[in-house]
Amino acid sequence: YPGSLEAVRLLLKADPAAAETELLRLVNLFPLDESPVGARKMLAALYRRQLRHPEERSLLEDHLTLTAGDVDAAVRLMEVSLLQEDWKAALAAGQMALAVDPAQSSVLRQLANAAEKASSKAVAVRCLRGLLELDASQAPVWRFRIAGLLRLDDPREARRQLRSEEHTAE
Repeated sequence: YPGSLEAVRLLLKADPAAAETELLRLVNLFPLDESPVGARKMLAALYRRQLRHPEERSLLEDHLTLTAGDVDAAVRLMEVSLLQEDWKAALAAGQMALAVDPAQSSVLRQLANAAEKASSKAVAVRCLRGLLELDASQAPVWRFRIAGLLRLDDPREARRQLRSEEHTAE
């Protein structure tokens, strides 16, 4: 869109207020724009630089209602939700990112942390088991965390997680 070029020019001129105005105009003109380089994503990036997390989060949520396949937007939404200590929103965004690309160890790590804080043991255990597959160098850490989560519900499995000999034999 021609206005996007104007917004980029304003950003490059270090005029964030004018760029914000132009990007808001474009978002309103093209509300269904799902482009990963469209006005909504550019405005979210501007808000990110300005540490305006509530506004950034709102734009990312809107963007993801149009295109759930934007992994970068889902990951960023998870990060913003974690910053705001909204564990359930972080879980939802992380699961959206993993639905598109399940082999992201950084997302699994953050999602496991959010799941633990949200008391979603099953999600945390699934993420940690995924990390066992993707990042074997940290296997003792992942097993210890799994055991901690399972110790009350499934003490036998918790003990099994702590016995690394059994896992290396599998």
